[in-house]
Amino acid sequence: MKRISTSILALMLTLGILSGCGASVPSQPSAAQKLTMEKAEEINNVAHLLGLYKTVTYAQLDYIGGEVNHTIFFKDENGTICQVSEGNGYVDYQTETLSFSLWNGVKGYHISATENGFFYNYLLMGHDGKLVSQTVDANGNLACETKADISQDYADGLSGFGVTTADKLITKPVFASDDYRELSIDYIILHPDGSEVKIASAVLLYDQEVTYPDTVQDYLDAEKYTVTIQLPEGDTRTAEIPGGAVFTWSCDAGYALYLDGEGKTPLGETSDPVQGNMTLYCLAAQ
Repeated sequence: MKRISTSILALMLTLGILSGCGASVPSQPSAAQKLTMEKAEEINNVAHLLGLYKTVTYAQLDYIGGEVNHTIFFKDENGTICQVSEGNGYVDYQTETLSFSLWNGVKGYHISATENGFFYNYLLMGHDGKLVSQTVDANGNLACETKADISQDYADGLSGFGVTTADKLITKPVFASDDYRELSIDYIILHPDGSEVKIASAVLLYDQEVTYPDTVQDYLDAEKYTVTIQLPEGDTRTAEIPGGAVFTWSCDAGYALYLDGEGKTPLGETSDPVQGNMTLYCLAAQ
């Protein structure tokens, strides 16, 4: 691995420092510091933050799973939003159209032909919750708390730890008082009996250096072909796929990918090995 691995250690050390901040009794925020959930979500999405910062780095430590997840968002030389992630057993590289992953030694390529792509309103905070409190901590930052219902899928993922849809997800994000960018967040399960268990904590840093795991660097250095997607409204997206690789794909409901503009030849669920540049068409499913 390149320096991204050492970045994880540094981020986790920072996480420990941040989680220890604000031990004194917090004061109440002034009226000017009041933050709505809508405003927080408006600011803390990838597209907005990358208009202000060169990179956004998110690192999460899962207490009950023991995993460390590290993600850095940035724009490449063409202004395209990109993401590099790594954690226990996986590496992932994404653009708006392409997801390249290595999971337990298996490489995979996936193309998104959905209208909004991978990063549309991608939030760097807990969402779908209700803001229930906010105070100013000892460092002058805005400490908030949100509460949200737990979906069946989320409960299933944590069923081994006794999580059910009867529980609530409590998130405790801390926002910078000047521009409301998120600095850290704790994730807590609230059981019906009032007991709580902290399941994860995360820290966010800005303008860090972009580095790549070896697997991603190998992908970037490989000879690749361009797959162009013609979207229904006339826009196009492109993805770079190494020669000989295959890919899966997804579209919005009611649409599919075709090898021709008339929709006569559908693309299989998994493509044939890519042997050259190609154009695909996202059309209403026949």
